[in-house]
Formats: sequence, C-alpha cells, structure tokens
Amino acid sequence: MTAPLVAECWSGLQGLDPSPVLPDGCRDLILRVPPDAAPILHLSPLDTTAREVQTAPGTHWLGLRLYAGTTARDGRAIDAAKLLEGPDSRALINKIHQHPDEAEALLRELISAHLASPPPVFLDYLAALSSTENAATFPRQLGVSDRTLRRHITRATGASPSFWRQISRIRRCARQIARTELPLADIALDCAFSDQAHMQREVRRWFGTTPAQIRAQAPTYALRLREPERGL
Repeated sequence: MTAPLVAECWSGLQGLDPSPVLPDGCRDLILRVPPDAAPILHLSPLDTTAREVQTAPGTHWLGLRLYAGTTARDGRAIDAAKLLEGPDSRALINKIHQHPDEAEALLRELISAHLASPPPVFLDYLAALSSTENAATFPRQLGVSDRTLRRHITRATGASPSFWRQISRIRRCARQIARTELPLADIALDCAFSDQAHMQREVRRWFGTTPAQIRAQAPTYALRLREPERGL
C-alpha cells in the first residue's frame, strides 16, 4: 500500500499582519488566490530560516503540506519549475478558476500524479535523527559509507544529511524549550550543542528568535513545533 504524501491540509484568509513560518523540513504545495485575480500555484522551498508571509488583504490560501522527503516520481528531489509549469498544472489552474470548491481535490490529484513517497533509506534516517547517537552511527548500521548516504539523501530530497540533522536537532531543542521548564544549559547539553551560547546562536539562525522568547511564548511555539506523523 502506498504511503500518503500529504501530511496536512490548511487554509486561511490573509490580512495585513505578517504570518511567521518556521522551518519544518516539509514543502507545501500552495494555492494563492488574490482578490480579483487568477489563482497562483507555488511550491515552498526547504526553509533554512524563519520567514514572514504577507500579501494583500483578502487573499485566500490553500496549502497541502507534503511529508518530509517526498520526491518526484523518478525518486529525485522535486523540481518546482517542472511541477508548476507543466501542462497538468496549467490545466489545474484553469479548473480551479472555474470550480474553486474542488481546489483541494484537484491539488491532491496533481500530487498523486507527479510525486512519490520518500525512499526507505530516508525514512529510516529520519527516525534515527530522534537520537543524536543513532544519527551518528546510522551509516554504519546501514552498512554504507557517509558518502553513499549523502548521495542517496541529497538525490531524493535536494538537501544533505547535514541539513536534516541540523533541522531535526533545532526543532527538538525548541520543543524542549517550549514544553518543559528544564534549564537552557541542560537542553543545550541534551541536544549536543557545544554550550548554551551555541544553542542560542542556532535558535536565532533557524527561527529568528531567542530561547527566552520561545519560552515566553511557549503555547504558541509548542503548537508551531508540533511533530507530524512522519517528520521532524
């Protein structure tokens, strides 16, 4: 049985206030419908830092979040231009313009036709990332070299194992900050940072904020950093 490709469907109406988006290792197929304009299809990148999304008031959004590691049908990283500019996508935009109530179903059809589940090696690696020790020994457990693992992961996702290690660690770290009252120094040690200052620099680099600010807004960050069924 083929594993599902869509982790979550979300929608909303954009106002004037910017909406922060935190890196989560997932890509989203997004339909943006500006007021009095044709729908626009977009595939989000693998973010390496927080970004703010702000558009004209009255813009409608519909997004399908893909599971981390979702690939193109050929097992390679998704080519956004190929996916978004192909004849199927152009036909989809026309259909959505005529039948907006069918937008989600049409997006799911596009995903099913052009994308595929992550390869098993990536899913195993993702599971190993929950433990710093397991992540370090994973290539040996798999019986491959670091170079071979890097080639497989990068080919499938467009990002190196180093990216996945770092994003997994920083999200695990931020969840501990938001969900527990552990001292920050203890969290830095548990997440294998060299010290608390190192952790603070990485939190700012990835999320554009500080550990203290995450803890001060703990309920908000706990929700934003929730773990999907398969992911980070």
